[in-house]
Amino acid sequence: MARQILISLLVILALLSPAAAVTERKVLFYEVQAPSGFRITGSGYSLFSAKVGELSGFDTASMTGGTITRDKLEPYDVVIMQDLNTPLSTEEIIAIRWYVGDHGGGLFINGDQPAGVNNLGQIFGVMMDTEDTFIVDTSLPLDTTQGGTEDGVSAEEQKFYFRTSNFPDTDDPQTVDLDEVTLIGVYKAHPLFVESVSVQSLIGNTRVIAAASQKAYTETGTFSVSEEPPIAARAFFGKGAVVVLSDFDMLSDAHITDVDDFNNTMGNSDFGLAIVQWLADDDNRDLTAKSPSELQQQVLDLQKGEKRLLADKAGLEEDKARLQELYDANFTIFSEEKVRMDTIIQDKNLELVALEEALDVCSLQKLGGIVVTICVLLGIAGAFVKKKLDERKAKSSKLSDMFGKKKEEKPKKKEGKKGEEKPPE
Repeated sequence: MARQILISLLVILALLSPAAAVTERKVLFYEVQAPSGFRITGSGYSLFSAKVGELSGFDTASMTGGTITRDKLEPYDVVIMQDLNTPLSTEEIIAIRWYVGDHGGGLFINGDQPAGVNNLGQIFGVMMDTEDTFIVDTSLPLDTTQGGTEDGVSAEEQKFYFRTSNFPDTDDPQTVDLDEVTLIGVYKAHPLFVESVSVQSLIGNTRVIAAASQKAYTETGTFSVSEEPPIAARAFFGKGAVVVLSDFDMLSDAHITDVDDFNNTMGNSDFGLAIVQWLADDDNRDLTAKSPSELQQQVLDLQKGEKRLLADKAGLEEDKARLQELYDANFTIFSEEKVRMDTIIQDKNLELVALEEALDVCSLQKLGGIVVTICVLLGIAGAFVKKKLDERKAKSSKLSDMFGKKKEEKPKKKEGKKGEEKPPE
């Protein structure tokens, strides 16, 4: 009895342990376009597939035929598309777009040709350069005769094989964790064109996660020295995430464990595993972000609103045209009336000037008559005054004469009364 209880407790503890709580992650290798030698079976990508399967909680599966549909993609957390060399059908691209943007899945596009990659990668803002354009970097050559690499690479081809430790996006907490990766080998890779924002997909936060050195370039001139041609990039799309790697050989059995001339093991395997783990981790992206379907509905709503606004604008334009016609007609009437009123005002002004001139003449004439009248009155007044003065003068003379005679008579009377005058001695 005690033994059964102990076993039950051990089972419960095992179920509650962190190892038992690990979420199962399913990874699908899409290999429909991959040659038989480049599949997870045989000697293609068997090592990489095995390493993915060794990750805690990860299981792998392979799709080697048929058409991509939503139902086939939905059970998987990560889909790795190997060696794309021809364009996918429109229906398959729609299914993948739904898987990443609406379902929140992780998509790893692992090469191969621009014709196969670009019609899918352009949705996520990442595209490969043309088929005849490869990255050249002779400053960090990679010896392909060591560490299980393929033999027989010509000197002309050797310039496309190089090492790099340029991981420019390591400071972003939302990016692929490459802290354990110090060096990777590159094997004839097309450079990537990475857009920070893709107009077609309405995505953002697209970043380069691996690039060639500053001494790398392309012989077609699309990338010059110091421009660091991109090799791998990641992007968020709706609820999901995407990584595009331009070099499909990097993770193949032939190169995943390469060693350079200095016995440095390339971190190709760790690089690929870090990408798969990042794509499988929901915490690395915003699951509340709008999905492409939601964005499409939003676009449709905006388009309806745009049509409504355009209809309103057309109505306003008609009202404007009608008001313009009324304005033009009334403006013509107004202009004619204004001309007529201006003519009347001008005529009235002329009449006013004439009246003012006549008034001035009348004023002068009236002033002249007043002056004449004043002069006549002054003349009459002067004659009157003169007459009065003459009368007064005559009267005064008469009085003076009368007064003088009386004065002469009085002394004679006085002499007679006082006596006789004394005789002269």
